[in-house]
Amino acid sequence: MESALLNLAGRMKAIWGAAVIGLCALCFASAARAQTVQRVDISNAGIYRVEIQDVEQSPNSALGVFKIVRNPTLVERTERIAGVKGANFGFNFQIIGAPQGEPVTVRFITRFPPPGLRDPRTGKVLLTSENDRQYRIGELAFRSYGFDEEWEIVPGTWSLEFWYGGKLLGAQKFQVVKAEAAPAPAPQSDRDDRPSDNPTR
Repeated sequence: MESALLNLAGRMKAIWGAAVIGLCALCFASAARAQTVQRVDISNAGIYRVEIQDVEQSPNSALGVFKIVRNPTLVERTERIAGVKGANFGFNFQIIGAPQGEPVTVRFITRFPPPGLRDPRTGKVLLTSENDRQYRIGELAFRSYGFDEEWEIVPGTWSLEFWYGGKLLGAQKFQVVKAEAAPAPAPQSDRDDRPSDNPTR
């Protein structure tokens, strides 16, 4: 299941009623400014521990829901992921553009390796998972994917992409391997259990 830290849209729900007038004014002001989105910078790709904060309905995602997480902790920097239930892999990212702090909506697309994910509940084969999320230009954020069901675990190259205005901004690829083919976990002393460079939102 796909996941991310609470995004801009989620944070605004709690204050929406009191801020309608201010937000409308902000929208008009934003429209007057030229907005550019150049790319997405990605860092700290690897295996993470996360805490689930909330779950949103997301009909275009693999399980039909999208997890909102908090306190992501980097366990190991790697692009090679053991295909086991409960594994969670992801990265920090930052949208680069102008003006700083401007909200933009980007599309998360996750491309699964062939033959895709076959949902046993429906028999449908999924080749991609998509979610539209809103973030501010320049803010440090987090995105991940976790194996909640056995049928999600498909060995091969997984591509977690960012799209804006029909343009690919950036992507992070992971190689998911069968559990027995994965290297043994690093000793605890060699792991980086420090929180990722990432604000809790």
